[in-house]
Amino acid sequence: MLYNVMLSIMFSILFLNLSSGENNRTTFQKDSIKSSLISNVQVHTAQPEVVPHGLVHHARQYLDRDYVWLNIPKEFYGATLIVTKNDKMTRDDVLYMQFEIDRRADIYVLYCTGLETRPVWLSEWEDTGLKLFRTWGTEGEKFQVYKKTFNSGSVLFFGNRTKGEPGGVGKCMFSVAIGSNEVKVSNLKIFRSNVVDSGLEIGAKQYLNEDDIFVELPHFLKGQTYIQLMRKENPLDPADKKYLSFDLGQDAMIYVIYDKNYTSQPDWIKEFTDTKQSVITLDHLGISKGEWLVYSKEFPKGKVSFLGTGLGKQYTIVIMPKYKL
Repeated sequence: MLYNVMLSIMFSILFLNLSSGENNRTTFQKDSIKSSLISNVQVHTAQPEVVPHGLVHHARQYLDRDYVWLNIPKEFYGATLIVTKNDKMTRDDVLYMQFEIDRRADIYVLYCTGLETRPVWLSEWEDTGLKLFRTWGTEGEKFQVYKKTFNSGSVLFFGNRTKGEPGGVGKCMFSVAIGSNEVKVSNLKIFRSNVVDSGLEIGAKQYLNEDDIFVELPHFLKGQTYIQLMRKENPLDPADKKYLSFDLGQDAMIYVIYDKNYTSQPDWIKEFTDTKQSVITLDHLGISKGEWLVYSKEFPKGKVSFLGTGLGKQYTIVIMPKYKL
């Protein structure tokens, strides 16, 4: 019951923020990667690829999967293909991808028909009626083709599913193709983090791509700035792979929220102090995701970097400026 009340409040707040106009929603997305406390947040994972003439039979769909395209309609066969990771279920109120084109062009979104609802932003695109397939099991999986014409400049894409829709196993990220191979694509970026200024509260989402929420927090973490990351993206090798970096605008105490269920720890977290405090989270069904330990360390103004965990398990970073200590 308590969880349902908290979730209802959280969705109500999000709805009020997002229903005040399209311009407000877009501004929120752009500002979501900026903060007065931290800036230049970068998640160091596999970068998307722009493949001219890439949308052909047996072309690879994702960087991190072996699915390939089949039965591509002649209308855009050989189009420039943008190959990303299968990030799956980011909400449609979160900026996902952005790039620039140097001339007017038709852009295509290839969206899985297995998803029951479409994200809000996709309602502005034309359903071409065309479909193509990608390998999946013995029958393949069908994708609907949407089109929109853009002038030169920035093209933005938001998340894969409607806000409030529960995530599901087997859902897949949309793909993007550009109709003309003469179009130059530049400044391509996938947004894999979201800075929530002074936003760590009971009911706040832990991850960018899942609906787990915080239900118990130490008092000193409440109201602090934290970074939402992708849940299953953390690199496996903590020894030599930088995962996350950002710039601190002032001296700060940084907290790492780390899963208590893992008895082994990466070497870098041993440089932090165990606060002896813990965090509790629930998933979207109200099922406990367990207890998380809280570690702290002071950092001076400037660049801060974090490595992976060596376990494929994600952590959460919280930043408290020194003047709040």
